[in-house]
Order: sequence, then C-alpha cells, then structure tokens
Amino acid sequence: MTQLPIFPFSSFQQPYLTDLEITAAQLALKKEKFDVRQRVYESGQTFLQRQIASAYALSVDYNDEQKWYPIEYCVEIAPCERFPPPEKRYHTHDCFYLEIKAVQPSDWQMPYELKTWNSQELPARAKYIPKLNDVFVSRFKEPPGKSIIFLTQTPKPIYISSNFIPLRAKPDYSPFALLAFLKSSFGLCQLNKIILRRATTAEMHIRNIPQIALPQLPPELENALHTYGQGMIESEQVYRDFSGAYNRERDIDENYGNAVRELNELTLKIDNLIKHFIEL
Repeated sequence: MTQLPIFPFSSFQQPYLTDLEITAAQLALKKEKFDVRQRVYESGQTFLQRQIASAYALSVDYNDEQKWYPIEYCVEIAPCERFPPPEKRYHTHDCFYLEIKAVQPSDWQMPYELKTWNSQELPARAKYIPKLNDVFVSRFKEPPGKSIIFLTQTPKPIYISSNFIPLRAKPDYSPFALLAFLKSSFGLCQLNKIILRRATTAEMHIRNIPQIALPQLPPELENALHTYGQGMIESEQVYRDFSGAYNRERDIDENYGNAVRELNELTLKIDNLIKHFIEL
C-alpha cells in the first residue's frame, strides 16, 4: 500500500454529526438535485460525512481565479483515436467493449471482466480507443460519479462507448490527481451543475467539459492528491479481489478489512484536502 501523507487540516471526519447538520446538508442537496448515492464500500458514517462535504461543495465559488483554473490548462479533452463507424469497419476481430452500464459510481478503474465482441457487431457507440492513464467521465448525471481510469493493457483491443468523455492529463499533471478530483465532492458538484437535463435524460457534451475548474493546489497538496488517488485504486484492487469470495473468507482476511477501511478513509481525505486548500 502506498504510504499516505497526513496533513493537519480541518476535517469532515467528525466522530459525531448532529441531526441538524445532516438534515441541513440533505435539504441543500435535494434543492440542487445533487444525487449523492452511497458507494458499495462506504460505511453509513462515511456516507453521511460525504453528504456534508457535498453540501459544503455547493457553496464554493469555482470562478475564483485565485483558487481555481480551467481544466484545459492541464488536461486534453477527447484526445483518443476513434474507432471507425459501422459502415467503415472492414476488418473483423475479437475485442472488448466498455459500456456505460458496466461501470458503477464506486469504480475507480475499468471492470476486470468484459464480454468479448466481434468487432463487426459492436454498436455505433463504440467510439474511443484508450491509452494507458486515460480518464473517462460519464456524460450522464444519473447516477453520478461514473469516472474511471484505464490502467492495464487488455489481451484484445478495447473500445469505449461514446457515453463516456475521454480526458488525458498533460505530462506535468497526474491522471490519479485528476481522477481523485473528479470523484471528490467538489468535482461531482461541478458535474452536477454542468450536466443539463434535455428531454428525459440529463447529459453533457464534450463542449461542456471546459466549464470544469480544477484547484490550483500547491505542489505538496497536489502530490498528496495524487497519492490518495493511487491509494484508492490500490485498495479497490484488493476489495475487488475479495468481493466475489465467500463471506467467511472475506471476514477473516485482514487485507480485505484493511482495503475497506482505506477506501472509506481516503474518500474523506480527498475531500478534506480540497477543503483545506479552499480555506487557506
């Protein structure tokens, strides 16, 4: 497990939350139609604290140029090579296809197992050819938080649905820090505001991505955000390894318990880090 830095900053990790705090946060989220859902690994306490963090994120001025800058400064938007449309797919081969429904809001990386497709049978939405460390953000609001990173080369070509928007961190910015921010309460808050409802579906387009602002973190905090993002992915790998095991096997395995604890703690540490920066 990556050694995680500790900072002496104010925290959402309070041992007790009052009913008034919880109710006020939930009302604020409901008013803004900010659908904060409990993640599969989250304890009830972590989920309540994340609701508090999300309500706080609603009050942040993301246009403050002293604290925030446009995502385009350090991220390429939709840089991926495109898979040909159906009428131009001349070469048949086996491949993988990542659909939006295969990803859950709690996921930080691609699912381990994907169905094998014949390339000629892929839907027209099979569009993007990923590179390592590309981040993919769901175009849809419901459910929120479907952002993942592509970390491992697959034994067959893989194509990503156009229901995701690809982002690629520039050389001087960490893709792990990018993903950690997008999955934080502050990233999700911005996506919630940007993704507009059209007809029956709330969705965004590539042209909306530049509206996202990233925090201008000093180097020590940006490095910590990178480390926290890496820690989430490492813990998720352990969690996934045991999530399909028998309950008895999981319950007695120390690694599984440690992974669940790390996932809960890091979820809040990421929000705490960003809150600390805002209040500097």
